[in-house]
Amino acid sequence: MRNSLTTPDIYALINRKVNDEGTAKAFAAKHGLTEAFLSAVRNGAKPIPRKDSPLTRALGVEWVPPTGGYWRFREGI
Repeated sequence: MRNSLTTPDIYALINRKVNDEGTAKAFAAKHGLTEAFLSAVRNGAKPIPRKDSPLTRALGVEWVPPTGGYWRFREGI
């Protein structure tokens, strides 16, 4: 699938976006997240939310559920 992303791709995207903002605290504040939640997701203690959330919107991704599911970039943003 052309638009399909793996979970490691999503973690890499999170890290790139955080680095672009400078700090996890700045990224979290800009997108309405708590720093603790963002840290837990980055460390694998909490899963990446599969429903629409501030984190998935900030990353520009969505979960497509059929047949096991996969991540993809949102269309039209």
